[in-house]
Amino acid sequence: MKKILIALLVGMFAEITAFIFLGSQIGVLPTLLLIIGTSLLGGIVLKKMGTKSFVSIKQSLARGEAPGAAMVEGVLVIVGAVLLLFPGFISDIFAIMLIVPVTRKLFLPIIFSSMRKIVNKRTTIV
Repeated sequence: MKKILIALLVGMFAEITAFIFLGSQIGVLPTLLLIIGTSLLGGIVLKKMGTKSFVSIKQSLARGEAPGAAMVEGVLVIVGAVLLLFPGFISDIFAIMLIVPVTRKLFLPIIFSSMRKIVNKRTTIV
């Protein structure tokens, strides 16, 4: 819990620093327009890619395949779109990495190995 709180505080200070730096470089109005633009982009991506992800999962199930990869990619796209909705330039960089298919594929091995560790830790006794 303490690590999460520290990470959130560091993230907030980094975002504020990015706002101040970018605002001093390009001006306040362009900075505000960028913030509004990325939020609008996040809404558009959430609507289009989110529904596309659900269709992909549905097609995988219809073919009789496990929708594991499609489901994880769909969640990554949705998380990226939600990150775009929130103001912040550092979070926008991570959001774009989650939305773009080439960079999103880089996160899949990390997520699958984390999921395996979680599953292996839990034992169920029936």
